[in-house]
Amino acid sequence: MNKSGVLFAGLPVFTVALFLLSTPLPGQDEAPGKGKPAGLQAVDSESSSWPVFRGGTLQAGVRKTAPADKPGLAWTFDMGDAVEATVAISEGRVYAAGVDGRVVALELMADNRKGKKIWEHKVKAGIRSSPGIRAGKLFFGDDFGFVHAVDAATGKPLWTYETEGGAEILSSVNFSGSSLLVGSYDGFLYCLDCKTGKLLWKVETGAPVHCSPAISEGKTFVAGCDGLLRVIDVKTGKEVSQLELGENTAASPAVDGNQLYVGTYGSQIKGVDWKAGKILWSYQHPVRRFPYYASVALGKRLVVAGGRDKLIHGIDRATGKSAWTFQTRSRVESSPVIAGTRVLCGSSDKNIYMLELATGKKIWAFEGDGSFVASPALAGGRMVIGCDSGLVYCFDLDPAKK
Repeated sequence: MNKSGVLFAGLPVFTVALFLLSTPLPGQDEAPGKGKPAGLQAVDSESSSWPVFRGGTLQAGVRKTAPADKPGLAWTFDMGDAVEATVAISEGRVYAAGVDGRVVALELMADNRKGKKIWEHKVKAGIRSSPGIRAGKLFFGDDFGFVHAVDAATGKPLWTYETEGGAEILSSVNFSGSSLLVGSYDGFLYCLDCKTGKLLWKVETGAPVHCSPAISEGKTFVAGCDGLLRVIDVKTGKEVSQLELGENTAASPAVDGNQLYVGTYGSQIKGVDWKAGKILWSYQHPVRRFPYYASVALGKRLVVAGGRDKLIHGIDRATGKSAWTFQTRSRVESSPVIAGTRVLCGSSDKNIYMLELATGKKIWAFEGDGSFVASPALAGGRMVIGCDSGLVYCFDLDPAKK
């Protein structure tokens, strides 16, 4: 997700639903031991869009189709400064944001090696909030506490909303109907009207909100720096319930039916039954005790998470036990994506890795020009990801088909 150097309590803290699928996605088709949840809002994994940070309202980070074992580099684009936000992809365009405040629209299927810029827009503050796209508008937060809406076709500014006290926004937007939700370091979760930017409601939490809110069954889910998982009614902003996680969180929750998964700053991944209000299991590496900053990806059998322990972890969804770990050479703050039988994930060791989902075996790796804190976005047969050198990389996931 995004990166912050803010300290809290002695520790660093910090879509759109395109289709309601009648056939659940692999990786989200059943909750372990609970049968199939109804009404999944996950993004169609065969679509040409990646409209929000984790690909869909559930924040599951899943695509149905596995890539070829040797993706080909299609193009790179130089943003001029670090890219920590995950790109959004819609209608053949890639929307990338940089820490210098630049937002650019790029052609996804560009065939020249330097990419093709369509438009550029710049705001005064840095951007580490991953942009989201809805109904022809692009939305993102900035480091000065503003939420911005721009026209996705032209980059023309439409409206801005100022949150409390100029606190930075590292949370990425998510959508419910005609409204957007986003967290802020001012300690509030905001719900705004997408068309006008009008405040619909806001909920105060006990500390900064770094995560992006997940949305399912008319509820939104926020795990934050106060150590609580809050369940909030999307229409009214009324808090339905809360669960003590016992640890601060920076990662965004991922939800599937009544089950929710989130990494913590207490070196654990937690599986939660949010309807019952109980923790199902807590996973912790037996030796390496480091925070989980990246958000998890949800497979049918496994939860996949990257850690600051330099490992990518495959965790059994039913038991919370380790299935495998993969060693990188630096911390993993990029959130993994499950694509069919493969896992794609960046690392601060400057590599993008493709792993076999079942075993964690390395299938492919690409060494880039800088550390990967942003997460992969997959759409239209391509993968796009930015790095801290300022380069945005686009890969053809099946070059043999060309």
